Amino acid sequence: MEVTRHFSPEPAAVPAARHWAAARVQAWRASPDAEEAVASIVTELASNAVRHARTPFRVVLIKLRHSVRVEVHDESRESNGVMRPAPEATAGRGLGMVDRLADSAGLEITGFGKTVWAEVAD
Repeated sequence: MEVTRHFSPEPAAVPAARHWAAARVQAWRASPDAEEAVASIVTELASNAVRHARTPFRVVLIKLRHSVRVEVHDESRESNGVMRPAPEATAGRGLGMVDRLADSAGLEITGFGKTVWAEVAD
């Protein structure tokens, strides 16, 4: 099963993407832990799309046999990667959090932008 939703590159899209993703995963009867992990991952990846790519983006959720795959596609080929912020820094920890929440995660650069993805066991 796969669902997709498109979003504009504006701050209000971040909570909209989070709520949409949580509702979809809940409808698939995934575990509460998986639902929270997916919602948190979508929040971080959507935030990055808004803050850094500044392009329209789409969120794709794919229900696999024993996991949920999250993909966020944007139109920028730039990647910040996982950062190692100073202890007093107020930003730069998001992709590290995604790595901790996901069972696997990655980045694919395409001719049209990039896809950041993560899979969470349900």
